[in-house]
Order: sequence, then structure tokens, then C-alpha cells
Amino acid sequence: MPKPSNIYQQVVDITSDYLGPTANSFVDSQIYNHLQKSPETLRSEDLNKLINWLKITMAFMIDDTGLVNKYVRDLQVLAKHKPRGNSSNGNKFLKAS
Repeated sequence: MPKPSNIYQQVVDITSDYLGPTANSFVDSQIYNHLQKSPETLRSEDLNKLINWLKITMAFMIDDTGLVNKYVRDLQVLAKHKPRGNSSNGNKFLKAS
């Protein structure tokens, strides 16, 4: 099995700040269903489209618009190739509404 791309791992790392251990399956599902590719083949060029789908799906899962927007901002930093800062949101994991 091919090794996941570094960009994929960074997306999962950011997402895990918000979803905890479900981050891998959540991100994988978005990549498979909306980008029609495997996580191993995720490239930086895919990030904007992926971020859009992650935002839409997260908005369905949680009621806190501010938190969804923070998640998207964290991902956009990655898309702009800037080093990731501390994206801790104060809650270890979110509870779905």
C-alpha cells in the first residue's frame, strides 16, 4: 500500500484537532467521494477543492459557524504553504450536533 502524501497527513493533523480519532476516516471519505482519488495521491493543487468540501460537510456536522470557519482558516494556511501554527481550538474534540 502506498504511503499517504505529506499534504494528506497535514490535512488529517489539522482535522484531528477538531474531530479527534475520526479525522482519518472523515478526510478519506471526502477525498474518495468528492475528488475521486485516493488519499495517497492528494496534491497541494487539490487543497482548495478539498477545503470547500470539508467546510460544507463540517457545517452539516456542527452548529458552531465560528469553529467551522476557524477550521477552514487553518486549512487555508496549509493551502498557502505557510507553516502550521497551533490550531488547537480549546476543545480536544468536537461533539456532533
